[in-house]
Amino acid sequence: NKVIVIVGAGPAGLLLAHYLLRRPGYDIVVVEGRPDPRGLAMDEEGEVAAERRTFPITICSRGKSALSGIPGLMGTMERRGVFLTGICLHNGNDATKKKVFNKEMPSFSMDRNNIALTLLTELNKVEKAPGTTITFHF
Repeated sequence: NKVIVIVGAGPAGLLLAHYLLRRPGYDIVVVEGRPDPRGLAMDEEGEVAAERRTFPITICSRGKSALSGIPGLMGTMERRGVFLTGICLHNGNDATKKKVFNKEMPSFSMDRNNIALTLLTELNKVEKAPGTTITFHF
């Protein structure tokens, strides 16, 4: 088997792990310095509790394309995210600039920890290709 070390269990690293698990003959090792998000405090809706949330990430067309390559993953992410049809940008001088997105294809946003938690939870459900393993080091 080929050993693949993924440094970082953030959105990009976990999505890469999703793709590699479907290919035979890999020993995947994921190394992360942050705590395992599966151990974070959760709210009543199964999301990371407010005091443990980090920054929001907006998933644009490239991210949607990458998520859509994994069966069922895009729908799971969309159910947990917030759809955006526009944003307001504020500067320090009380000026506000509005930007409207394409309303037919809205972007969606999720907290970084919720993205990682969702990717990790769904990763545990994946049927691994023959001879492929995955190990996490948090």
